[in-house]
Amino acid sequence: MFRKSISVGRLFGIELKLDTSWLFVLALVLFSLTSLFSRWHPLWTTGTALAVAVVAAAAFFASVVLHELAHSVVARFVYKIPVRDITLHMFGGVASIEREPATPGAELFIAIVGPITSLALGAGMLVGGAYLTGVAGAGASMTDPADAVAQLGPTTTLLMWLGPVNIAIGLFNLIPGFPLDGGRILRAILWKATGDVGKATRWAATVGQGVGWSFIVAGGAMVLGMRVPFFGTGFGSGLWLAFIGMFLRGVAAQQEAHAVLREAMAGIRVADVMRAYLGWSRPIDASAVAHVKPSDMLADALPAFARSAEHQVPVVEDGILVGTLHEEDVVRCLEKLNGAPPNGARPSHAQ
Repeated sequence: MFRKSISVGRLFGIELKLDTSWLFVLALVLFSLTSLFSRWHPLWTTGTALAVAVVAAAAFFASVVLHELAHSVVARFVYKIPVRDITLHMFGGVASIEREPATPGAELFIAIVGPITSLALGAGMLVGGAYLTGVAGAGASMTDPADAVAQLGPTTTLLMWLGPVNIAIGLFNLIPGFPLDGGRILRAILWKATGDVGKATRWAATVGQGVGWSFIVAGGAMVLGMRVPFFGTGFGSGLWLAFIGMFLRGVAAQQEAHAVLREAMAGIRVADVMRAYLGWSRPIDASAVAHVKPSDMLADALPAFARSAEHQVPVVEDGILVGTLHEEDVVRCLEKLNGAPPNGARPSHAQ
């Protein structure tokens, strides 16, 4: 995932991308919304339902982008942390922040602003929808909810669907399962309490794996016809929840492994491991390639391998190519320090 992405523009200097897996979700959302709006509005033609579904899908994904953009803007403009891009994928969206926040307070603020944005959007949309329908739903039968819904216009229908969806996004992201926003909030609290970011990351990642497993179990129960609080029931919904659980469990396990790597590589910089171009260097457009700096901590440089199609990444200083950082040298360094790298933590371009 995130290896085949399409760039669609920039906002506040942050590149917006669509992972190819997002296309599957787009088709699924359009189909589901067309069916939903047709049930809500029996008098609408299929074309009308489809047109409203297209606008609703676009607004939904725009809401996801705003959620991630909130994280990115705070990270970039408040805490001066570079943000590479925002990518929409089949499980939602992710903001690629170049390095970890320096303090628990920064971690907390960057994490919590996303859910706050979604909750505020949802509340605002519900208020707008209620205003458009009239305080008491003027002209609609108050004893028949289906009749009241059927009389909603396209704009009001959009708002009444998007409002609860955004509130659900905000609440879902507050679940304390790392790397969800709630998990990062949990890590900030543990970091503040222990003073040890490595320990806080490991604990939060362990909770995140537990949340992932709980989603898998809950999804399986839904597939079997059981009703799960908050998530409901249904084969398709249960299967999707189980997939999300597997995704979260895998990412949390990887984050735990990376925390172990960071501790093992504490104090080591890229300059200590890179292959320097002695007596030779040349200018390079650093914005066009994944790269690292000689002064970067080695652990912070590892994500560059995941963004590169090669087993090496360029080392750039002040726009000048001064060397390369090779995967085999990183692995050799780690093996000297602490034996073989932990499972799942190898700095591979295939992550």
